[in-house]
Amino acid sequence: MFYVFAFCMGIMFAVQASINSLLSKSLYETPLMAGLVSFVVGTFCLFMLSYFSGALNYSTIKALTQQEWWKFLGGVLGACAILGIIVLTPKIGLANTFLLIVLGQIISSVVMDKIGFFGLEVREISIHKIIGLIIIFMGLGVFFYKDLLKN
Repeated sequence: MFYVFAFCMGIMFAVQASINSLLSKSLYETPLMAGLVSFVVGTFCLFMLSYFSGALNYSTIKALTQQEWWKFLGGVLGACAILGIIVLTPKIGLANTFLLIVLGQIISSVVMDKIGFFGLEVREISIHKIIGLIIIFMGLGVFFYKDLLKN
């Protein structure tokens, strides 16, 4: 079930990128404004979900005030990611944007799993993962072959 959910998230990211890029275009080519609108709407949705699920309460708000500063960098990284997607999608296309994003995610995820980044469970890099990465790189080479010849 989690794999289906992850797959659906990939679809949602592609749809979100398209919508946000079109929003930016209709707002006089202002990716910052499109990103802001996306985050305001998303923040409202998460606020409502947190409120109605009971997750928004005194205990969680108190715990929030006791966090280390770096734990809030996820919001900064999310804003950078949304802004980058809004800017890149019309420039290099949706497929190219997300293939390169996924490539960055795969490489960094394998490394972070290997070192147990920020306390994550350490997951070894097996020969099967290495072979899978090689196949992915070969597939990306085929996918980008024509674009690479232009440059």
